[in-house]
Amino acid sequence: MLGANPHEGDIENRTFLYPDLPVGIALDRITPEECIVKFHAKNGMEQNVDKLALEQRYKRHSSEAHRLLTNVQLYSPEKIDELVRMGFGTYEEVISTVFGPQNPEEKKHALRQKMLRDLTGY
Repeated sequence: MLGANPHEGDIENRTFLYPDLPVGIALDRITPEECIVKFHAKNGMEQNVDKLALEQRYKRHSSEAHRLLTNVQLYSPEKIDELVRMGFGTYEEVISTVFGPQNPEEKKHALRQKMLRDLTGY
C-alpha cells in the first residue's frame, strides 16, 4: 500500500530530490555515475519512495543530474545576468539553454522536470 496518492495536487511538494554528494564538491572531480539522486520524502511519500523504488528509477538519470549540477556551479545567477546583459538572450532563453526547456507546456511532459527544479532551483 502506498503512503500518498500520486494524483494528489501537492504530491510534488512531498519530496525533494538532492544529490548524494559532499557539500561543496567540485563536480569535475566526480564521474556522472557517482552523482546519485536521493529523495527527501515526507507526509506519506516515504512509503512511495520505497515501494515504487523511486531512487533506483532516478539512478538512470545520474548523467543528467551531473550535467545540471555542473551547470549550477558554472552558471551562478550573476553569471546568467551577465550573459543576458551581453545579449545572449532573455533571462528565460539563457536558463533554457543552460538547464533545459523552460516552456511550461514542455515542462508538463518532460520526465526530468522535478529533478531540474529540485537540483537547480529553475
